[in-house]
Amino acid sequence: MTIPTISDYPMPVAASFPANKTKWQPDAKRAVLLIHDMQRYFLRFYEADGKLMTALIDNLAKVKAWAVQNGVPVIYTAQPHNQPPGDRALLNDMWGPGLTVV
Repeated sequence: MTIPTISDYPMPVAASFPANKTKWQPDAKRAVLLIHDMQRYFLRFYEADGKLMTALIDNLAKVKAWAVQNGVPVIYTAQPHNQPPGDRALLNDMWGPGLTVV
C-alpha cells in the first residue's frame, strides 16, 4: 500500500481557527521550527499546480523567513530511502515501503 492521491482542498482560514484560550505568544528565544514531510516523495501525492500546494509552499516560505529573521532554528525531517523493514516497523503496515529510490 502507498499513499493515495490527495485531491486539492482549500487551506483553513484564520477565522476558522479555535480561540487561543491561553493567550500564549511565540517566544523566538525558546522556539524551533520543524519542517516535516516536505520531500518530493510526499508532495507528489498532491496536485502539483493546485491551490493547496501553492498556498502551503507560500505559507511555509513566510514562516521559515520569519524564523530565520528572528533567530529561530529551522530543522527538517528527511525520510531515508530503502529503509530496512525492521527500521520502518509500523510504517510498513500503514504506508508501505516508503522511499525506494533517491
